[in-house]
Amino acid sequence: TIENLEKEDAWSTISAASRQVANSFRMASAHHGVPIALQETAAMVTFRFDLGPESNAARTLYTKLMLDKGFLAASAFYATTAHSPVDVEAFADAMDDVFCQMSKIWKNEGFLQALETPEAQSGFQRLT
Repeated sequence: TIENLEKEDAWSTISAASRQVANSFRMASAHHGVPIALQETAAMVTFRFDLGPESNAARTLYTKLMLDKGFLAASAFYATTAHSPVDVEAFADAMDDVFCQMSKIWKNEGFLQALETPEAQSGFQRLT
């Protein structure tokens, strides 16, 4: 209920988690040289890889590598009151490791060659 949300100071918790994730994406992108375009609101962070024709392959590989680390991660993060600072820090650490791996892959072989599965489809392509 709204009363519970006010009592828990939910909005502060949600916006702090979202801010922390956005900052983590910025830092990992800059530190590892993997360009992204980032958008954020107080409760949501979205990003896309800014890598031209390999952007979708990068997105596919990011999801796979994050799954390997125990996170079901896509190109959007929706903060909730369930995301504790410890949870967000664990996500940020995993994401930084993944961006490090992706930087090496991009420089050595490219994302398309590194994929063990087909690229993820976007939009409504998969329905036709």
